[in-house]
Amino acid sequence: MNSILEKNIKRARQMERHLRLTTMPVGIRLWKNRESIPDGAGERPSKKHSFCQYLTMARTYAADVQPTFLLKADDFSCLIGPGMLGITEKLESILSGEHVEQIHFESKELAKSTMDTLPSVPPHTMQGVTVAALEHLTVEPDIVFAAVYPGMVNRIMDASLWYTGGPYTTSYGSLAGICSSAAAKAYVDESRVSVVAFPCMGSRRWGGMTDMDLALAVNIKQFDRFIKGLENTWLTGHSYPVAVHLGEVYETHHPIPAESYSSVYPYCYEH
Repeated sequence: MNSILEKNIKRARQMERHLRLTTMPVGIRLWKNRESIPDGAGERPSKKHSFCQYLTMARTYAADVQPTFLLKADDFSCLIGPGMLGITEKLESILSGEHVEQIHFESKELAKSTMDTLPSVPPHTMQGVTVAALEHLTVEPDIVFAAVYPGMVNRIMDASLWYTGGPYTTSYGSLAGICSSAAAKAYVDESRVSVVAFPCMGSRRWGGMTDMDLALAVNIKQFDRFIKGLENTWLTGHSYPVAVHLGEVYETHHPIPAESYSSVYPYCYEH
């Protein structure tokens, strides 16, 4: 088996073990200009879709058709996505606020003030992006993405703060919740253990994100640290689903035990 695929299967199992995800985690690989794209990097889609739709297809179709998409600039039906991911320029109508004036904001000036806050990869630095369920991805991802419920986010935030302290913050920019506030943010801000973002209305209306879903994105350089935070907070009695104390109380919070996480759940470490 491809060694990178083995590693990605392990990563997927670790996330599923801790967060009990309802859909599969997704790997995202951004291909820099002049970088060689290997044969296993996916196939071009037959129809155009938005970036959030590709993610939803990857995380929900993975149990049967198992798609791996290789996306270039002209494979996107929503042009906001490739702009935020550095494949093209960001749309001038987005930058100016014109696109969302009188839709999300009272004035163009207010719209622009929010559009200026949206994180993005520098334009024309990427030639494409691969998207696939993490357990089927044969290339090293830059970002691991998952749709998560609010209760899972407590675990995510606690795990991320384990090594950093401080508050866990997020932001919302009315649109581009998946391509910008989740994926691009995680890619450009390598210092963050994880990013949680609110999906935009478009990703809920067209992209398959449900009422209960938030977006999780983890830069692959932070992935092991993120998992270690999940393990350490699990060892102190914090898990998902959250234990509900009914009738006789079983106290689940305790100091971190001497036993290692790998000895408790060895299958997370076995191939």
